[in-house]
Amino acid sequence: MCNYIGWFDWPCIRRRCLSFLLILISAAVCFLAPAAHSYENNLKVLGIDDSLGLIKNVSLMIEDEISGQCWTNSDKIRQQSKLILEQSELKVYEEPLFIISPFSVNLVISALGERSGEGRCFGSFRIESFRQTLTHYNGVKIQYRAANFTQNMVASGSGRGNLNDHFLEAADNFVSMFSSQITAARKLPLVSDVIEQDKTTYNDANVITMREFVELISRTGDGTAVD
Repeated sequence: MCNYIGWFDWPCIRRRCLSFLLILISAAVCFLAPAAHSYENNLKVLGIDDSLGLIKNVSLMIEDEISGQCWTNSDKIRQQSKLILEQSELKVYEEPLFIISPFSVNLVISALGERSGEGRCFGSFRIESFRQTLTHYNGVKIQYRAANFTQNMVASGSGRGNLNDHFLEAADNFVSMFSSQITAARKLPLVSDVIEQDKTTYNDANVITMREFVELISRTGDGTAVD
């Protein structure tokens, strides 16, 4: 739970807090409990691929670890990927999110590579959708990176060229695949049922960015407690 002293001094922040609490409660009741007791209580389980249908918000990030001017169109790939995601009715943020619900994910597009001594570029390209999750064991909170979609490829350039065309094509294919799976999963009866049971939370699931969350923490000072 979170208790914020002075929260109600700001009407806008109050609305965000209420949304935060609703999403957190919904996530805990609808997803954490079924996952822990699904077999004991004969509750339905929403698998990894099917759970993509719940995604509404995406934090789109680029991680460029390529040297030698082997990848120079990352901004174009970001904008193209954002457009594809928005066409699937996803809300795209270009900064980290404070994720507390199954309705939001991080989508990281990353590349690793360099230019060889002979001048030829080579590298790997990857897209991964994930959330950070916590598990409790013996009084310790253990953090995991829970991925629900991953695709990758390797490429090499010709002559002294770069990897721009290879990565642009890969980004288009991978992000389109991700968006298509989300759209398809939304039509599943169990996904529709989960959303319908908590339609208000889903419709109002406008997330708080990590930057906004840190600002809220700094405003409330020592009076803030977050679990």
